[in-house]
Amino acid sequence: MFEALVATVALAAVPGTPETPAPGEPPVVWLTWADDDLSPQEFFGGTNHRRTFQGTAGVVADPAVVVFDYSTLDNSLLHRRIDEVTLTVGALGRWRDGILAAHGAIGGGGRLRGNFGGNIVQRNGHAVFNDEYSDSSYVGANEVALAYVFARGALGEGLPVLLEVVAPLAVTSDGQLQADAEARIVGRLGAAQAWVGGRVQRRRGDTGSAPGDYTADFEDGEYLTAGAGIGWFSANVLYRPDLDEDNMIGAIGLTFRR
Repeated sequence: MFEALVATVALAAVPGTPETPAPGEPPVVWLTWADDDLSPQEFFGGTNHRRTFQGTAGVVADPAVVVFDYSTLDNSLLHRRIDEVTLTVGALGRWRDGILAAHGAIGGGGRLRGNFGGNIVQRNGHAVFNDEYSDSSYVGANEVALAYVFARGALGEGLPVLLEVVAPLAVTSDGQLQADAEARIVGRLGAAQAWVGGRVQRRRGDTGSAPGDYTADFEDGEYLTAGAGIGWFSANVLYRPDLDEDNMIGAIGLTFRR
C-alpha cells in the first residue's frame, strides 16, 4: 500500500539527479512540474525567462533509480531557446540509525539539447491563460553524456522537527558543472509539513548555447526557499534576494512512498 506524501521541486534543481526536495527518504515514484509563472510574484504572468519550465519523473526500484527531466531554456531578450531532455540511471544506497538518516546515489546517462517541442508546450500554455507569447528560435542542438552524485542527510528523522541537507552534483562530457546544496528546517504534523531554508547553486563551464548560458547565470546564486503541503500536493518557491525583479520561481509536485 502506498502512502502519498507531499513533494515539490526547485525549478533550478540539477536535471537528471534524484532530488525530491520534500523532506524524507527515497520515494517509489515522483512527478514534478516547475514553471517561472508558478510563483506569487508572476502567477501566470507570461514571463519567458531562463529555465521557463521543467518536468521531472523519477522511479526507484532498490537499488536502481531512474530519472527523466524535460526542460526548456529561453532567452527572451535574444529570442533564442533550447530544450533539454535528460535521462539517467543510478544506484541508490540508504542508511539509518535512530533519528539520523542518509541516502545517496551515483549514476549517469545522457542529455539531448535541441527542439523537442518546448515552444509548442509554452505557446499552448500561454494561450490557455490568454498571456502574451513571443516565440524564440532554437540554437545549440547537441548531445552530451552526464554523470552525477547525490547525497541527502537528516537529523531528527521521525521527529516533528528535523534538519535536512541535500546536495546534487552533475557534470557533462562537454565540461558543464551543476552543483547545489540546500539546508532546511522541516516541521511535520500528520500528513502536513512545511519547511524553510537556504540554497546555494553553482553553474560552471560551457552550457552549449546562448539560452543555456543565460539560464546558468541566473541559476548560479544564493536562494531562500520555502514550501508547504498536505496530502499528495504541495507548492514551493525559491527567492533570490540579490535581484530586484524576476527573482522568484515556484513549483508543484507529487511523491509516493511505501
